[in-house]
Amino acid sequence: LADEMGLGKTVQTIALLAYFAEYKQDWGPHVVVVPTTVVLNWEMEFRRWLPGFKCISYIGSAKERKQLRQGWTKDGAFNVVITSYGVICRDRSVFRRRPWGFLILDEAHTIKNWASQKWQTLFDFQAEYRLLLTGTPLQNSVMELWSLFHFLLPSVSAFESNDQFREWFSD
Repeated sequence: LADEMGLGKTVQTIALLAYFAEYKQDWGPHVVVVPTTVVLNWEMEFRRWLPGFKCISYIGSAKERKQLRQGWTKDGAFNVVITSYGVICRDRSVFRRRPWGFLILDEAHTIKNWASQKWQTLFDFQAEYRLLLTGTPLQNSVMELWSLFHFLLPSVSAFESNDQFREWFSD
């Protein structure tokens, strides 16, 4: 989901999760990864537009995060975890232990390099669905585009090989 800043990607994403909960009975758990500066904004938007969801803002010190994890393996403990790229990379082993409904990345252009630690960490997460949000145009290179496509659809043969993808779109 890509468009300019301020056009409602956050609200559209929350509406999508509400749809999945209501009509597909998929109440999560979901994980939303965002820049640190907007974790609380996302939490406020969830409280405003989807107050029936239990949200955890997974930020803070290692001790605070450990406390937030108490009981979170139980069914229905929460619907959404909102965290930052830095925290999810530090606590990747915790997040890899469970399957997620949606893995949602805000400002997804931050994973445009498939060789980066962020990309590698997030790529291995178990998620039924992946959603990338960006307000930044994707025009830098074919490899950045491949990196995002492969992240979204790793099982699609057209996106398995970056060399093949580059060859197809080099012209």
